[in-house]
Amino acid sequence: MSGIIYLLAMIGSVVTLVGSMIFLFKQKTVVDQNGHVTEVEIPFFGKVKSNYPSIVTGFFGAALAAFTMDRVAPDIPRIGLSASVGVAQAANANDLPVLVGVVPQEYFTSTTLDQEGRGVLEFSVEDNKSYNVVVLKPVEVTPEGVRFLSTHGPATIAENKLRFEGVLR
Repeated sequence: MSGIIYLLAMIGSVVTLVGSMIFLFKQKTVVDQNGHVTEVEIPFFGKVKSNYPSIVTGFFGAALAAFTMDRVAPDIPRIGLSASVGVAQAANANDLPVLVGVVPQEYFTSTTLDQEGRGVLEFSVEDNKSYNVVVLKPVEVTPEGVRFLSTHGPATIAENKLRFEGVLR
């Protein structure tokens, strides 16, 4: 519903802007009660003789267009995701929250660690967002499941780039 309202507001702003331009070019002057013709100077356009109704209409149309474009967000298709998480019987179940993150496939990759147990990965991610990094390394695979070493934490900005350092435990 709001999309229709924004579309109508944008159409109205375009009609208002075009109409105000037509009236500006026609140069119909308006005389005040004393018989004086007032001149209004518009930057980058020049002097306009007493055609302030069309100027006000133009500003109204521009404000309506700016308001509408500011409110319209891109429609990103979404789908539900259900993550079922449990605790193994031997594990310590406590009242601390469980953190679950969803990583887009484009940000998911693997690397091998060097002899000192270190590795570096480079990503290009969207700017102006905060990111938490989760690193998992499988250490044991059994029929019951996979055991991982893990580290996680927020990425911080350093040298105009997001950085994360962690130690697998």
